[in-house]
Amino acid sequence: MELQSTYLAVCDTAPIGILIVDGEYRIRYWNGWLAKKTAKSQEEVRGLTLTEIFPELNVKRFNSAVKFALKTRLPQVMSQAFNRYLIPIEIESKTKKKQRLSLMQQRINISPVAGSGETLALVSIQDVTMDVVRSSALKVAKLEEETLTEELQRSLNEVETLNAILNIIQQNIPFEEQLNNILTALFSNRSLKVLRKGAVFTVDKTPGELVIAAQHGFSEAQLSDCSRVSFGKCVCGRAAFPEEVVFSNSLNDYYKGDYDGDETEGCYCVPIKSEEKVIGIIALYVDKDHCRDEGEEAFLKTVASAMATLFERYETRRALEDNQKQLDLALKGANLGTWDWNIKTGVMLFNERWAEMVGYRLDEIELLVTSWKDLVHPDDMSFVDKLLNAHFKGETSFYTTEYRMRSKSGDWRWILDTGKVFERDEDGKPLRAVGTHLDITDRKMVEQRLKELTYFDELTGIANRRSYNKAIEDEWNRAKRAKSSLSVIMVDIDYFKSYNDTFGHTKGDICLRSVAQILNSIVTRAGDMVARYGGEEFIVLLPGTGIDGAAHFAEIMREKVESLHIKHNASKASDNVTISLGVASMVPEGDALYNELIHVADNALYKAKKAGRNCVKVS
Repeated sequence: MELQSTYLAVCDTAPIGILIVDGEYRIRYWNGWLAKKTAKSQEEVRGLTLTEIFPELNVKRFNSAVKFALKTRLPQVMSQAFNRYLIPIEIESKTKKKQRLSLMQQRINISPVAGSGETLALVSIQDVTMDVVRSSALKVAKLEEETLTEELQRSLNEVETLNAILNIIQQNIPFEEQLNNILTALFSNRSLKVLRKGAVFTVDKTPGELVIAAQHGFSEAQLSDCSRVSFGKCVCGRAAFPEEVVFSNSLNDYYKGDYDGDETEGCYCVPIKSEEKVIGIIALYVDKDHCRDEGEEAFLKTVASAMATLFERYETRRALEDNQKQLDLALKGANLGTWDWNIKTGVMLFNERWAEMVGYRLDEIELLVTSWKDLVHPDDMSFVDKLLNAHFKGETSFYTTEYRMRSKSGDWRWILDTGKVFERDEDGKPLRAVGTHLDITDRKMVEQRLKELTYFDELTGIANRRSYNKAIEDEWNRAKRAKSSLSVIMVDIDYFKSYNDTFGHTKGDICLRSVAQILNSIVTRAGDMVARYGGEEFIVLLPGTGIDGAAHFAEIMREKVESLHIKHNASKASDNVTISLGVASMVPEGDALYNELIHVADNALYKAKKAGRNCVKVS
C-alpha cells in the first residue's frame, strides 16, 4: 500500500508505537518510536512477522486479534483494561548491551485500514505505565482517607456517647435510673460492638462483694445469682480483684451458675476506680467470637473514669466540686482536648490535651476565650462566630465546625470543634458552654492530596484537563446567562519534541514546568485559568474577555516565555524556547457548546504554526 507522505510523517513522529501488518501478519510499516525502542529499522523488519523478530514471543492472541479485526472490519483492543500481554521492547543500557524491558504496561489497539486491493491492520502500542502508577497511588490515597474517616467516625461516636453520659451524670434523677440510662447510651454507640445486655455493680467494702445496681437483659436466674458477687469470683469479681479489665469470649469457665446463652456470649468487665480503689464494675456482654479490641477497652476505661464521679457523689451525697476535672477524666484516653466557657465572664478552661494540640503547655495559656480566638485562622473566624451565634440563639442543638489554629511553631493545625450550651438564664441567654477539640490535620492532608491528584497536573503543578473542562463548562453557562464574551487561548511549545531529543526528557520536564509557571503567573483575575491540556500544549480560559483583550493577553504570554531565554538550538523559530498561540472568543447563545470555542482556538493555533510559529493568530 502506498501511504501519503504527510501521513507517514505524522506516524513516524508519533510518541507511540505504530506498525502496519497484512493478512499474513507481515510487517508493512514500522514507525520511528518502535525503531528507537527496539533498535531495529523499518528496512530490517519489513516483510517479517513479530515471531521472526522476537522468536520467544507467543503472538497467538495478537494474530487472533488481527485476524478478527480484518474479518469484521472492527477495531480491537487487546484487553479491557491495561494490557498484560506485553510486546517486548529492546533498549540499550549504559553498558551498550541490549536488554529486554519487560515491565512496560502497554495498551494495544488494532484497526483495519483499506489499501489498494488489499486489507491491512494498523497496530498502535501506547505506554500506559504511569497511568497504572497514578491509578495505584490514588487507590492508596483513597484507602488512607477511608481509614482516617473510619477512625474519625469512631471518635465522634465516642464523643457523642461521652457527652450523653456526662449529661446523665449531671441530671437530678435517682442513681439507679442514671445507671440504666448510661447502659442505654452505651448500647446506642454504633462503634461499640456489644450486645444489648449488661450490668453495673457497686461495691460493698465490708464483705468485699459486688452488688448489682442496674442491669439489662439478665434472666431471673442470672439476676438472682449475680445480685452479690465476691471479689475474685466469676468474671465480674475478677475485675474487682486484682482491679483490672477482664475480657472473656467464653463464660463457661467463669460463671458459677448455668444460664441460657453462656456458651455463645463473652464479656467486658471494667473496674470503676476512685483514688486507685475499685468502687464499681461495668459489665457489657459480647458475642462469643468477638475479639478483644484495645480501642473499645480504652473507651470503656474513659467511661468508667466519668462514672467514677457519679459513684463518688452517690456514696458521699455531695455535689461535684470540680466539673472540669470530671470532663478531663471522661475524655482521657480519647485524645480529645476539652474547653469549658463561662460566657458571661469570658473565662475559658482548657485541659492539657487542648494545649498540646497547638504545641503549648497548659500553664502557657491564659484561661480566657481570647486565648482561643487569637489562635484561630483569621479567614475562618467569621464562619466560626456565625455557627456559635446560631447555637447560642437555640437554632442548632450542637455547635460543630472545622477550622485552622496556629500552633506555637507557627504552622496551622486543623481542628474539629464540637460543643453545647448547657446553662442559660431565665431569658434563654447562654451562660456556660462546654466542648471538645480533635486534631484532624492528617485527615485534611489526605483530602488535599486526593484533590491534587484529581484536579492538578502532577508534573507542572497547574490545573489539569479535567479541572479545565469543569471550569469552562461552568463559565460557558454563566456567560450564556449574562450574554458576555468568553475567550480561549490554545498554547503550544514550538518544536518541543526536538527539544526533548536534543536535551533529554529531564530537561524537557523542567522546560514544561518553567513555561507552565510563567503562563500561570500572568493569570491574576478570579475565574481566569491556565491548564495543561496534554503533552506540551496548554489552554487558557478568560471569562468576560473579548477577542481584542484575549489577543493582547496572548501576546504578553508569548513575550514572557521568550524572555525566559531557555536555549533551544534545535528550534527553527528562535534560538530560545518559544510558543505559538491561537485565540478565539464567543458570546454563547442557542445550542452552541463550549467545544466549538476550543475547536476555533485550535484552528487559530494551527494557523500560527503554519505562519512560522512564535506568533499569535486570531480566529
